[in-house]
Amino acid sequence: MTSEQCIRPAVASGRFRLHFVSLPLALVCFVAAGSAQAQWRTGQTAEPAPVLESRSGKLVGYATMVDAAAERLHAAVVALADHGTRDPQPGAVPPQQQALVDQAQRAWMVVKETPPDFVGHDVYIAAERQFAESVGRMQRAATSAAEAVTEARAILAAMERLEDAAAAEAMRGG
Repeated sequence: MTSEQCIRPAVASGRFRLHFVSLPLALVCFVAAGSAQAQWRTGQTAEPAPVLESRSGKLVGYATMVDAAAERLHAAVVALADHGTRDPQPGAVPPQQQALVDQAQRAWMVVKETPPDFVGHDVYIAAERQFAESVGRMQRAATSAAEAVTEARAILAAMERLEDAAAAEAMRGG
């Protein structure tokens, strides 16, 4: 098993691979939190855990946040694909389609919370561009549900590349 597989084993979900934080990373966070909790109980000032304050720790945390946002966006895509193609009134945007647009905007906000030295990374710049284009298209009133799903899938693919790049940077030791 490679070190990258230890950090983020893939779980297939439709056409997109969504990643979950693995047990080893959870244990590192738990051990770090355990020492802070022990300090709190004894009345000492808890210092941030060094592993979480490192560049690698920040990148792993960022990748985890991007993954969680991608899962929520994927759930909105599934809801629209399953239930949102029926317009409640002629010309009206289905509620599931509006929920997808809202979730895409929330995911974009998560993506923007990148560690400062990762902002110039090519994958981040490409993801930012993809969000701007896709969310803009999704917000147009004439966008069909099928077009909104297509744009959301493009965003999910960009998020996956971004998550992979952040995890790879973390593996390199930041």
